[in-house]
Amino acid sequence: VSFWDVDRRREFGRNTLLSHPSAMAFSPDGARYAVKNTAGAIVVCDLPHGEVVSRYIPEVAEEGCDPVFSADGRYIVDGTWSGRLSVRRTEDLAIEDVEVLPDAMVVAISASADGSLWAIGLNSKSDEPD
Repeated sequence: VSFWDVDRRREFGRNTLLSHPSAMAFSPDGARYAVKNTAGAIVVCDLPHGEVVSRYIPEVAEEGCDPVFSADGRYIVDGTWSGRLSVRRTEDLAIEDVEVLPDAMVVAISASADGSLWAIGLNSKSDEPD
């Protein structure tokens, strides 16, 4: 993962803590970032130096959607293609809440700027039409 200062048009850091990064998100205050890889591992780091704050490595690969920070930056929400939607504490990535949607794949998560509205994109895993 490469970090760029757009105003100065230069790279200011790199992070190679996870192989095969597939999704990233900045915290609302820009002080931290989260990286998720194709196996579902998540690392949260401070900026600008990239020191690891927390790390989650799944026992079994859990590919899924991008992580999203809550509006206050205290939580990260992520989902898996096996239908698990998790709310994790940013400080240690421990699960605070989890919802399992057995017939769905969580393929996208989005939140409004103030965090009052969330949209969860789901794909059906069944062969039957919705």
